Amino acid sequence: MVEEPIKIIKPKDVVRESKPSFQRPVSISITSPANNPTQESKSVENKTEATVYQNQEYTSEELNNAWKKFADTIPEQVRMTSFIQNTVPVLTPNSTFEVTVSNILQERELKRLQPDIQNFMQSILNNSSVRMTIKIIEESAVQRANSPEDRYKLFAEQNPALDILKNNLNLEID
Repeated sequence: MVEEPIKIIKPKDVVRESKPSFQRPVSISITSPANNPTQESKSVENKTEATVYQNQEYTSEELNNAWKKFADTIPEQVRMTSFIQNTVPVLTPNSTFEVTVSNILQERELKRLQPDIQNFMQSILNNSSVRMTIKIIEESAVQRANSPEDRYKLFAEQNPALDILKNNLNLEID
């Protein structure tokens, strides 16, 4: 038996043998928006604006105008825009206003938008302590008019001119 000489491997040789046969492509570095210097300066500006405390008084009319302006900022949310335009907020003490809703779905949507609404109102009304409260008022049971006579009575209560029209035309209810 012939003894083979022991081959000594140097660390340098190991590195050469383990190199892949292909070249690695140059990598592209994408910096996050937080690392962007222009973004950092904007966020610093926003933080300083948030620390400014404003306490200007406002009226119900100014509140209502700001409320309607907020509806213009969310045109893609048709239901909420319609609700806001048809609802009048009530000014309450301590820089708060109350919005009355008739069901839980409206309450849920308003709660979802509440931070945006409050921030918008604070900036428009120049008052940092503006807060919104939501009040649910259950609508009374709607009178059901099942028969034609019941419907006529219900409509006549709402509009008395209907009686005059019925009598002048000598109409009968079927």
